[in-house]
Amino acid sequence: MDQEGINVNQGGKVEIKNATFNFGEKHDALSVKQKLDNLEAGVSAFFGRDRDRVRIDDLFAQQRDGLPIVLITGMAGVGKSELALQYAKSKRDEHRGGVAYLNAATFLDGLQDFVMNPYTNIAGTADLRLHNSQPKTKARIAWDLWARFCKEENGSALIVIDDVTDFRGQIADFLPNPGAQAEPLPFRFVLTSRERWGDLPYFELEELELGEAIAMFGHFAGEKYREHLAENWASVESLCDRLGRLPLALALTGSWLAMSEGSSTLEELIAALDREGLASSALEVNPLETRTIAQQGLEAAFRVSWDVLPKLDKSAQQLARVLSVFVRSDLPWDLVEQVAAIYPVWLPEPEPEPEPRRSWWQKVWDWLRGLFGKRSASRSEPLPPKVMPSPIAPIRDLERSRVALCRASLLREVSAGVYRLHPLLHEFFGLQWGADHDRDGWKLAWITGVGDRAAAVPAELDWEMLSDYQNLRLQFAEASAAALCWSMDLRQSQSEPMVRRHLNALHSSLNAGLARLEQEPAFARTFQQAGATHQQMKAALARGDREAANRFYEQTLQGYERAIEQGRQVMSADSLRLAGFLHKVSVFYREVGRYREGIPLAEEALV
Repeated sequence: MDQEGINVNQGGKVEIKNATFNFGEKHDALSVKQKLDNLEAGVSAFFGRDRDRVRIDDLFAQQRDGLPIVLITGMAGVGKSELALQYAKSKRDEHRGGVAYLNAATFLDGLQDFVMNPYTNIAGTADLRLHNSQPKTKARIAWDLWARFCKEENGSALIVIDDVTDFRGQIADFLPNPGAQAEPLPFRFVLTSRERWGDLPYFELEELELGEAIAMFGHFAGEKYREHLAENWASVESLCDRLGRLPLALALTGSWLAMSEGSSTLEELIAALDREGLASSALEVNPLETRTIAQQGLEAAFRVSWDVLPKLDKSAQQLARVLSVFVRSDLPWDLVEQVAAIYPVWLPEPEPEPEPRRSWWQKVWDWLRGLFGKRSASRSEPLPPKVMPSPIAPIRDLERSRVALCRASLLREVSAGVYRLHPLLHEFFGLQWGADHDRDGWKLAWITGVGDRAAAVPAELDWEMLSDYQNLRLQFAEASAAALCWSMDLRQSQSEPMVRRHLNALHSSLNAGLARLEQEPAFARTFQQAGATHQQMKAALARGDREAANRFYEQTLQGYERAIEQGRQVMSADSLRLAGFLHKVSVFYREVGRYREGIPLAEEALV
């Protein structure tokens, strides 16, 4: 008996009879509770700043029109990034649309990754790489997807953009445009920077209160120093003042005591800092003098921490120098391990050119000369064996060196296997290279290691896999530029042709890897095309064109099935993105009345 709707007869012919479809119903990807933030753990302890968090709220409340932005500014090392992170953590429950913590240097990439990440599921099955458009357009599409998600969740979103060094170049062009929207945008932005930018609402973060500074210093010094610090309270107060009450300086000097495990005293720490130029006076009322004192305290804290490293590990200082060669961004430690394993880079001598073919009389002449113990002058001497170069400045034990830097609070693990250097420490370490430390050798190892990683980027990347490369994109781009500049310098000086050829090959490999990161995967392309045909089928049904609807139906079905097969080849079985595709196709089967065929896909999506 004929039924209403789309009926599939023997042979697969589709008939549409008296169909009434409700296509207004919304079918999302799996309605699974997703993780709507990417906030890291932060420091082991956070002190004070309650008043500053209230100031952020007040500045937001004062903004009635435009895009709500609050800029946290202040001197280096005062704790701007940590305050922004802790503020974002405290606001998780208030922002149902998500909380993102992005770095200004990779702002657009970070925005796209957050929106596309299957664990946030903001974009559903959309893929921003399918839009071969300008960066501004990609940013607009990402904001549109996020705004739609916020509306569905009936909530707002908070975005922290850390370490802005060029607001116009890094951020301004990629922010959402509130004037182009009929409704207020659901976004709030917190920025951190050492500078003030235009007329952005801001407040300057000041040093910690004395009590908060003492508590932070004591925390990093550890339990073994509790009584010792209590007995020398006046000296602790004076030291915190002389350090400018800056969180970074307090963490470094407190860790200096902790590393001695009770064998050093507060007086010895103060004496070491004095030798390194610690300001003799406490904080002044004059802001300029306060900044000078704080800067001197920070530099002295750097020096005493640096000087103690050889006692923890002989190669710790060399590792610190090497980390300054990497781009200042969150650093996957397996990349550091790869670079350390490559150093020193061995570039084999090119194979000698084959001897020219000799005539028969030359061969006879060589034979005759051989009878008398002589050889032809044209016959080359055997090549000496190839010897690997000896490392000039190696890292003897990478793991011990890493632990030493972490113990000294000079390096911090922000997530599993990912580490971060404070910008000031990155600058400080970069100034410690000397003639015996082989900076060029390590720079070549860095470019080579990053180039090898770029060459390993697969041709087909799901966004779950692509997010693993987020911390490498900036390394790829900077290593490519460094390889090109170095190669051009060598070309002008007509020196080291092997190194120049090696750098040129790495430059090409790095650019190819970056291109693959931007390339849309085949399954996403196929799925988008099937979705477009699906819409054409709906339109044909709406105007009563059965023949066109049947044709589009077959094309849609084939496209969805092909996309699923392509996705299974690239994505793991537990991929949330694959589950989203499966769910979409199962909904399609339900729409056309083929419930039974959609059930296995729906079940697979839920496994």
